[in-house]
Amino acid sequence: MLSSSPYYPLWSFAPFGPLAVAYTFAQHAWIAFHQRILGRTVPPLGNSDQAPLSIAPSSTRELDGKIAIVTGSNTGIGFETAKALVVDHGMTVILACRSRDKAELAAKQINDANGKSGGKAIFLHPLDLSSFQSVRHFSAQVKEYCQKQQQQGTAAASSIQVLVNNAGRNTSGPSNEKYNQDQPLDLLYQSNMLGHYLLTAELLLIMTPGARIVNLSSVMHHFCGGSHDNLESVDFWRNCALHGRAPHDPYSPSKLAALLFSIELNRRFGGGKELKQ
Repeated sequence: MLSSSPYYPLWSFAPFGPLAVAYTFAQHAWIAFHQRILGRTVPPLGNSDQAPLSIAPSSTRELDGKIAIVTGSNTGIGFETAKALVVDHGMTVILACRSRDKAELAAKQINDANGKSGGKAIFLHPLDLSSFQSVRHFSAQVKEYCQKQQQQGTAAASSIQVLVNNAGRNTSGPSNEKYNQDQPLDLLYQSNMLGHYLLTAELLLIMTPGARIVNLSSVMHHFCGGSHDNLESVDFWRNCALHGRAPHDPYSPSKLAALLFSIELNRRFGGGKELKQ
């Protein structure tokens, strides 16, 4: 009997179990080698006073009515994350997707499954992370929505509590955006990293103190092909962002960049540090 679920069944991933165990063992051995033999240490992830955001159902309903944004939330991990925030936490989740039709359908599916949590999924404006103009237009719509909520006296929904930068792609190509007016950016790197960077920067000042920013990375961040010296080079990252200039496939560097972005955000703003204009 065929399953109606849009996702692969758990048993289909069983063959990858031994590979995952071997990979985990190798990584731990490599870290131990660096720490004990070479004397290198893993740097702390900035301010770690804040507890991580839990997606598990909360009895306190501390997120009721607050705003979350999830990119790429019409399917997959993004859809399930948005659904959990609505159903389990009663949040107002803005679905940030390229396709209006797919986002509105996803919002309907989430709201139909919601029951009585008080949360809801909404769609404001298309978001195409491969277009900086689209990112700015989307951000402007979010700011306008929050301003209206504030004018209506809805304090909980007048700023952003959670931003999940989930959307991404795994195919490369030239972007319409240019560097120095003549070199096209890489479509994959722009969608996975640069678009999310701009979106986060645009929304930082309307985020609630203690808000959470989640950047989805991947185990592939280990395989970006650069040496330690290369990873600290501006030229390495510039080439990763330009179409046809990356030393290897730009997917892995884009995921490492997302991880480094998270660490830097936590260093600057973790622990409820005040954001200033």
